[in-house]
Amino acid sequence: MSWNDILSANLIKAGIKPPDPNLGYELEKKGWEEWLMTLFPFYFEESFSKQHIQYWELHWECLMDIRAGRPLDAKKATRMLILGRGIGKSSTTEAGRVMRAAILKKGYSLIISETDDQAQEHLGNCRVLIEHPDSQLLKYYPHMAVGDGGELMKGMPTADRKEMFITQSGYIFRSKGLSAKMRGLRVGVHRPDDLNFDDVDDVNDSLAVSENKLRLITSSILPVQARKNVTIDISQNLISEHSVVNKIYTGKTDALANRTVIGVANAFETLHIDSGIDETGKMRHKILETSVPSWAGLDIARAQKFLDNSGLETFLAEYQNEFNQFKSGKVIPEYDERTQIITWSEFESRFGTRKIPRHWKVGVGLDVGYSEGLYPHYSSWSFIATASMNSGMPGTLFVYRSRTFKGTSIDDQAEAVKADLYVDKDGNNYERDEMIVSWQMSHERTGEMLTLWQKYDLPFGKFKHYKAEDGVAQWRHMSRANKTKPHPFKEDTQNDDGTWFLGCPSMFYIVDDDQILFAQDDRGMKLLREQVSSWEYVPVKLTETGQTQQKPSKVGDDVCDSLKSVICWWGQEATPLSKEELAYEAIPEKYRDESQLDDLQRQARYMMLQRQGMEQENKPTESKAEIGPHIYAIHAQESITSSYTGVRPLSA
Repeated sequence: MSWNDILSANLIKAGIKPPDPNLGYELEKKGWEEWLMTLFPFYFEESFSKQHIQYWELHWECLMDIRAGRPLDAKKATRMLILGRGIGKSSTTEAGRVMRAAILKKGYSLIISETDDQAQEHLGNCRVLIEHPDSQLLKYYPHMAVGDGGELMKGMPTADRKEMFITQSGYIFRSKGLSAKMRGLRVGVHRPDDLNFDDVDDVNDSLAVSENKLRLITSSILPVQARKNVTIDISQNLISEHSVVNKIYTGKTDALANRTVIGVANAFETLHIDSGIDETGKMRHKILETSVPSWAGLDIARAQKFLDNSGLETFLAEYQNEFNQFKSGKVIPEYDERTQIITWSEFESRFGTRKIPRHWKVGVGLDVGYSEGLYPHYSSWSFIATASMNSGMPGTLFVYRSRTFKGTSIDDQAEAVKADLYVDKDGNNYERDEMIVSWQMSHERTGEMLTLWQKYDLPFGKFKHYKAEDGVAQWRHMSRANKTKPHPFKEDTQNDDGTWFLGCPSMFYIVDDDQILFAQDDRGMKLLREQVSSWEYVPVKLTETGQTQQKPSKVGDDVCDSLKSVICWWGQEATPLSKEELAYEAIPEKYRDESQLDDLQRQARYMMLQRQGMEQENKPTESKAEIGPHIYAIHAQESITSSYTGVRPLSA
């Protein structure tokens, strides 16, 4: 007996006229657009945007492949529909679920949202598409009639019935809010083969909440990817820097790395807002008629109502994917990856080495954490070097190594970090023994401190600061770009007023060349970049005496704590100039030609030029007698020592 025979028998038993098996197939031959307009004339009243078209073409192709038994293209089967509010992203994916059920007959679509109520609303919209009086779906696909669920629904609690319905052909529609109870998503023997993540983020989510959501998704839901013919839709705007969808979109997580991104599309191609004080004394914002929507179906009145109710910041995040416009709550609002994140190649182009020079001074900060749960704490090791006085950038801070660990013992941490430390050709650990002059760690971790000191020869002491805000002012100052100077590592342009577009901050973070845009691990300072950019003050509490002092959040601050333990003292003191360098620096600029110099000054000038690889006419004879024993010894060392093992490369 064929599938159609079985289905017809079941429908007759349920009092439903058996379908014409050719009716739906004939409609499908006309393509997805005709299919939608024929079945849901009440739903698709506006023309499709280019983003809608891209989605439907991919979705339709995947359904045809599944029905024909062809293997799915994973990239096409996983779609991220990133559209601003009001452009129909949810309506599109809801119709996509119904289309999948109609064409494939069997399957299990799971809709996941932030809350149960949100997920159930999307589920209800799917059912409306099936049962709406103007819907033509059941005419072409009678098996889509909602049944009682048979054996699958027997004994189910009321809550479960509210979050699920099943068609006559046995297709399962189910909704779930993100929670710790995401495991066990089977219905009978059936597992989801279609996932729709819709509105999983909230604009007010903290970094910790977003990380918890991402863990739930990757550990409890996404493993279904391993099954055959699984399709995934993610429909959301970006909302915030650390949101789940933004992390997936920007590659800050390896989840769903093989996917197609549709968008990013703002609700308004051109947005003009007039702001002012109304008659009641309140700030009001009005969307002007000169604004241009990106889709004809956008409801301007609804957008204005959202703006009135939610405020400008939330409106820009939800409708325009703009979530960096307001940084008043940021602890380090001056942090800017465009100017502060540099690559080792950029560092090498200026200093001639892909390591921190041996004579620079280094401070290490360590914040130890092991806790799991909703707000996990990491162990964070931060290495910060201070550029020497002869570097051309004296006193500038460089964060050159960030090691982070989750649930890792202090012994394993120490061994991993020690393996990264610089050693010379004789195997001497000169970074630990010569460069690092300050070791600071969490003041409450006495046991770990003694273990590091006694067992691993890492002489940590307790933090010299105790208040949450210690080091913040210094960090902000160092992060602020000096617009009177060009960027020292990147191409910069001058503005009309003589200032520079990027400018020159006093603090940089060095990452691997292939992680400048998207950090993947500690080599790209992944956790550092996430936590610093999202580190916020806790909401101010009101007391009888007024507002309490704002303090930085203790959630998602592991890397921040390890960094500010060093930064609060402005980093380490810069290595001073040598005797020869001081001699050259004492030469007046206008007299810095060889004919005007005495012997010591000439020797100092020659050494500087040699160290910079510059040509010099009439260079002095390189003999001990003529150069002098002290300078000769230093010069001789240069010939056998690499640029980062003792030589101080001077700048012009």
